[in-house]
Amino acid sequence: MDQSDQELLRRIEGKDPKAFREFYERYARLLYEWAYNRTKDMEATHEIAQSFWEAIWLTPSVIKADEEGCAKNFLLRYYTFRILDYIKARQNELCERLSERDFATLAENDDLSYSHILEEYQAKEIHRLMDRAVAELPETAREIFHLRWELNYSTSEVAARLGLKEKEIYNRYHRLLQYIRGKIAKAYIEVEGSSRKESSGIHLFRQES
Repeated sequence: MDQSDQELLRRIEGKDPKAFREFYERYARLLYEWAYNRTKDMEATHEIAQSFWEAIWLTPSVIKADEEGCAKNFLLRYYTFRILDYIKARQNELCERLSERDFATLAENDDLSYSHILEEYQAKEIHRLMDRAVAELPETAREIFHLRWELNYSTSEVAARLGLKEKEIYNRYHRLLQYIRGKIAKAYIEVEGSSRKESSGIHLFRQES
């Protein structure tokens, strides 16, 4: 009977090469195709895979299995972030090497094939900051935000669920948006500078209307 991913990862943590090979054979092709479909670059796909499997051998504990002992879903999410890390690093290297004119020419030739994934990466960073800001809110405020933003409940539905007036829900929700927007903007100013804040953070609250 095949061992679960969780069991294999436990054995890999004990530096069992047979377990590592079995886990590798179970997921190597899936992850390779996952990376290639997102980068369209065989060299990048190979480098990402090599770095990833080296990391798994050294620290298999970063991969978590579900209640059934399967690591597939977590593995795909984790691997996606490794792809994005690689792409962001590669894009930064390109930006450092190229003059403004070279960069413009390259963009016109559509050689920057990773830009759409970089946008996804930046969106994930914004949502991480957003989650951190929401976690600091009082319980009722978190519930209002959860129902309105994440579940897309109407103001009247949230009011009925929480036993509050619609006007109060409306006002509190918009104050929450302003508070969270401010938190994200501050983080972007501190970490990336105001230019990135303006280009990436301003689109986050299109749902507020």
